[in-house]
Amino acid sequence: MRTLALLALLAVPLAAHADWNLRTPAGLPVFKNEVRGTFEGRKGEDTFGRLSYGLGNGLSVAATSAGRDRFSGDLAYNYLVPFPDAAPGISVGVLDVADELAGRALYLAVTMRYGNYDPGNQDVPTELTFGFLSRDGGRGFASFALPVSEKLWFRAEYDGQNPLGAIELRPVKELAVRGIVDRNGPSLGVGVRIQF
Repeated sequence: MRTLALLALLAVPLAAHADWNLRTPAGLPVFKNEVRGTFEGRKGEDTFGRLSYGLGNGLSVAATSAGRDRFSGDLAYNYLVPFPDAAPGISVGVLDVADELAGRALYLAVTMRYGNYDPGNQDVPTELTFGFLSRDGGRGFASFALPVSEKLWFRAEYDGQNPLGAIELRPVKELAVRGIVDRNGPSLGVGVRIQF
């Protein structure tokens, strides 16, 4: 039932630019009074859902769910918003505050945006993220998002343990649908955003 409620919430037209890459944090803010949601599911496995809310002044909170009865929360502070071709976005935070999912961890994420000033990709910036996660003795992660156009993106990520890739379609500005592939096979993801 909780999964159904999460799916219903995510089905509301909300925007796809995320404070989160595919499965790792990004150096991007959740703006004040903004709600962002991500959902990923694979046949025969538990689903993953995340709802973030921007409190303002760079602070955000998130509720995460992995499976039916596993819930936790995240805290994040976006120190610097990225400026294309000039300065990175920098975020720090705590994942799994309740220590109920993969284990509590601190992170640092740095995201660079490279302006693609070309009519072919409609001036949508390429994003490159590097970061560090304190989980499992500490590990680095990296993510790359390449826009082909405003509506089609290719994504690649290494979460410190597993490589994965995705094709992301953005039929409207507020919605992203992702076909994700990792070593366990394909999964389907959805990302949404709404500003109040």
